[in-house]
Amino acid sequence: MCRERQTIFFLNDFLKKINYDKIYQLEDSQTYSLRFKLITGKKLLKLKVEEEALRLNIPDKELINSAVDNLWNQPSIREHYIFHVDKINTKIFDRVQENSKHINRIIQLDEKQLVNNNLEDNLFNGVIFDTKNHKGFGTSFS
Repeated sequence: MCRERQTIFFLNDFLKKINYDKIYQLEDSQTYSLRFKLITGKKLLKLKVEEEALRLNIPDKELINSAVDNLWNQPSIREHYIFHVDKINTKIFDRVQENSKHINRIIQLDEKQLVNNNLEDNLFNGVIFDTKNHKGFGTSFS
């Protein structure tokens, strides 16, 4: 039996053994949004197929990739994953926007912290490396 025909046989067998309820069952978008920076529908499908391959004890990456391609070509699965990935990526984008707002607020803090000594001043207010006008922590000039 040639390799291509054998792969098709195994692919069809693998596709028959997949638990499609588990393929369609996705965690909530918040859970996925914390695991990824951005994700595509096909990548998420691949993760679910890999879980099924692990459950069925099938380590063949080529077979898994073929199964993902085959499943991705099914409109109902593709639409299901695209819908969920849009929600996931929206949550990721919202989280990044929120983090950016906080970072911008932190950057805008320009009030000096009240401290008791040079070490605290350098830790909380930053080290000044201009040795011409300032004698401070971290400089070898006196």
